[in-house]
Amino acid sequence: MGTSGGGAGGGSSGSGGGGGTVTIVGGNLKEVDPKEKEAWSALQQAYSGLSGDYLGFIASDSGVVAAYEALHRLHVMLVQEHSWENVEKSFGVTGASGCLKRLADALSAEDGPNAVHPRLRAPLHSALMDFFTRMVGDNVLVRNTGDSASVLSHLTPSVFQSTSALFLGNYLTESLRLEELSLSRLARSRLAKFSETKANQVVASFAAKYKDQPWGKIPQVSYRNLFQVIQGEPEWLAEQLRKEVRYQGQASSAKQ
Repeated sequence: MGTSGGGAGGGSSGSGGGGGTVTIVGGNLKEVDPKEKEAWSALQQAYSGLSGDYLGFIASDSGVVAAYEALHRLHVMLVQEHSWENVEKSFGVTGASGCLKRLADALSAEDGPNAVHPRLRAPLHSALMDFFTRMVGDNVLVRNTGDSASVLSHLTPSVFQSTSALFLGNYLTESLRLEELSLSRLARSRLAKFSETKANQVVASFAAKYKDQPWGKIPQVSYRNLFQVIQGEPEWLAEQLRKEVRYQGQASSAKQ
């Protein structure tokens, strides 16, 4: 996806000492080293070099924040209440066939009270669709065409234990790459794996430093406030993105 001014930079960026390469043009990831460990090292440097303007652009959009918070509301509606009724009342999406796809469309709309910036719509929509896929047990058919009854019957409640890390990881991945066809399948896999691990690290740091504490006008911070804290603490976010993520094989998402 394209970004506003002050993107991640241009040309190639490597980890140094022959550690691998990653190419970023105008804030868009173009290619990743095919060797996993080398790609990991290069992606670490790429994340460390993301500019404040770029991070502010992708994290401060009110529509993106609203969509992230909506996932936490869905946990209550679908898992605790086990009903689509309040989803329709809150987001105007009926439980007819294709309800999850239409919900993703609604949460990433470019107009309305929580309008998403046009340049962020595609990464947001992709992150939502990935989360919804996991939410129904990786059943793509249910995600794309299922009605609310089918969604509820295939619901995987445990996914909501990692809402923050899963959404942030996918959103970062989709924000950094230009479009699906601009990266090889292997490169997309390398980026997704690193971004998920980096998101786990960010969420763990958030929980240790801010969760259950007062912050600004929020008397007790919860995971739902992650993007608000990201917006208000840019130096903390930059520090987390610069922090080394050691290569550790298959990533697993942190809770919430």
